[in-house]
Amino acid sequence: MENLKLLRIKHHLKQTEIALRVGVSASTYRRWEGGRGEPTFSQLRKLAQVFGLEHAKFFKFLEGNGIR
Repeated sequence: MENLKLLRIKHHLKQTEIALRVGVSASTYRRWEGGRGEPTFSQLRKLAQVFGLEHAKFFKFLEGNGIR
């Protein structure tokens, strides 16, 4: 999920900060960014909140369509 990394960098957050806010371990979050795992729907919703995005815009961004 390379787009997840882009959002994290854009928001000046560390992997450990996001993991804490979502309620997962830092290693789990790193796996998501590295494409070696996927968050559950519930975790995706929490990620959207962390980045301050509406769910629909967040999902669209992860699909590679960008944020508008």
